[in-house]
Amino acid sequence: MHFGYKKLYIDGSLKDAEDGSRQKVICPANGSEVAEIAEAGEKDTIKALKSAQKGFNYWSKLPLNERTSWMKKLRKAILEKERHLRLAIMYEMGKTYEGSYEDIEALSNALDWYPNAMKNYRDEQILDYEGTHSHKMIHKPAGVVVAYLAWNFPL
Repeated sequence: MHFGYKKLYIDGSLKDAEDGSRQKVICPANGSEVAEIAEAGEKDTIKALKSAQKGFNYWSKLPLNERTSWMKKLRKAILEKERHLRLAIMYEMGKTYEGSYEDIEALSNALDWYPNAMKNYRDEQILDYEGTHSHKMIHKPAGVVVAYLAWNFPL
């Protein structure tokens, strides 16, 4: 199976790497080429980081119910494409088809659990000893980062 050429997703659209670099994706189980991907360079990474920061700022201002709705839509789309995603995991990482289930299940479960956890977490009140004052703990995300992920775990 070959998944074709895949571009970078930056600022809402698919793009070639700015310098045209590409990388072959080789299945570790049998050594066959299963895809070719645009290979991001420093300029692509900076563009992606700036775009992600804009997205983070926008996302952070959305009401919780709207963020929850988008997470549930993403979960539904992942489950609708489960077979294709499991095949991609299998060929990219050399896992068995059965072994790929855990990766999809973990992602699906997270997209199901976090929206509910966020609703519950936001209502946390902390009372002082006398019960005369209440406090609310607010956790603020650090924001956007660039990270190189381990090759053997899909995220």
